[in-house]
Amino acid sequence: EWFIPARLVPCGRILVFDDTNVYGYGRDPEYLCNSSVLEYRLFSAKKYLNPELVKNLKRAKNDVVNWKSRLELKPNERTAVDYKWLKEHPPLLAQSMTLSNSTLFIAGTQDVVDEKQAWGRFLQPEMRAKLDEQLSAMMGSRGGLLWAVSAENGEKLTEYKLESPPVFDGMIAANGCLYLVLKNGDLVCYE
Repeated sequence: EWFIPARLVPCGRILVFDDTNVYGYGRDPEYLCNSSVLEYRLFSAKKYLNPELVKNLKRAKNDVVNWKSRLELKPNERTAVDYKWLKEHPPLLAQSMTLSNSTLFIAGTQDVVDEKQAWGRFLQPEMRAKLDEQLSAMMGSRGGLLWAVSAENGEKLTEYKLESPPVFDGMIAANGCLYLVLKNGDLVCYE
């Protein structure tokens, strides 16, 4: 049977922050209720919650427990996050993130499967091939990716190919350098 070992499943959320904003990579809010669909978003949001957005969220249907029904809710009824910018479904499964000045660095593996489209089709040969390709990428067959993203607007500034995927939370910026630990044991330094 097809499965993803637990050590390869992308984490639920990675967050970094500065004085006023939170930068994150996490699951789409509609999939947070009893869903095996793992679609993600990259975002920047205000550091503190807006009470009005919390009220909207509380007014939303509390009994909606599946993602297809949650898609019927308005975006402000799915989350209380006040986004500064939002990039839905980036083609990257992030494992590490750090912020340095006005640049957000994100490292992970390529995301090759739209899990919303895969839902309910896991045994179809075409979808199994895509899922096998995703598993292979997560295990390192395609190496890894490092993105530099503008913290101001979320636009990708550049992309680097990595020899191996990064380890979870294995990146730091210090003294003008970016240090990244890869799953193959290498420590990479970018100036």
